[in-house]
Amino acid sequence: MDFRTPHAIGDSINSAFEQIQNAGGYDHNWCLNTYKDGKGDDTQVCASLYSPKSGIFMEMYTNEPGVQFYSANFQGVGKDKDIIRKHGLKYPKHVSVCLESQKFPDSPNKKDWVQPTLKPGEKYYSHAAYKFSTK
Repeated sequence: MDFRTPHAIGDSINSAFEQIQNAGGYDHNWCLNTYKDGKGDDTQVCASLYSPKSGIFMEMYTNEPGVQFYSANFQGVGKDKDIIRKHGLKYPKHVSVCLESQKFPDSPNKKDWVQPTLKPGEKYYSHAAYKFSTK
């Protein structure tokens, strides 16, 4: 689950690693190095995706401490496998990916983690931006 060195998601999506097996792919939160000292730097890229097939390149920016990476582990399986989509296509498992900025899962139970609690009168600000280009 180490993407510090870029590689194809498909290279590891079916690995024997227990956490990948449990989720049927990726459905995990990464702690971002763009979040330091209680503040996220949403001017810095926190994650990126690239498709050599289409040339599409996506960069993600956020002020949140984490990003949830989900790899469509349940599309095209079970009761969903025979649903016809746009243009008559059936979407296979792992047909898409999603990057969601967020606090860490289980934060309310970990007092030393960034807390998601909002008290009366407090304001909440969260920012995520996705920049698309081609290579």
